[in-house]
Amino acid sequence: MSLPECSKTTAGALTLDKDRSRLLAALTFAASQKLGEDSPCVDENNQLRNWRMARISDLALIDMPHDDAAPRSINVYFGLEAQHMGLGKRLKIDPSRLLYALRWLHKGDPPDLDLTFAPPFARQPDVWFPYVTAVLLGRLQEADPALRERIAAASP
Repeated sequence: MSLPECSKTTAGALTLDKDRSRLLAALTFAASQKLGEDSPCVDENNQLRNWRMARISDLALIDMPHDDAAPRSINVYFGLEAQHMGLGKRLKIDPSRLLYALRWLHKGDPPDLDLTFAPPFARQPDVWFPYVTAVLLGRLQEADPALRERIAAASP
């Protein structure tokens, strides 16, 4: 799997350094691909969509393919609320809980990506970055025990 590289990181006046941006983008992309499943979702316009979703601890990654309105995006939300509904649970994702979005800027290969942090989290990347990377990496390692060896082999 080829890991994405961010061409830019946007968070108002704040940015993560290049290495942390690349790590966050790579973990987000890998978690969506390896841990996500196709899920019926209702968007903000009450339209039924089939998006790829991964729920990891109190994070939700929603991988939305490109359409006429927007390019592909993986949105990461923090703080989930599960509601009991008849036969099961329904996950309610409050748009104000958007932590960050990994957005494709075009359909080229390799893609140019934009990592955008949502307010109020944009002001606190040093608070949430260690938690999010630890949660994503931990869950990826559970799903793929050989991941640690491959990371060690790729390290300089």
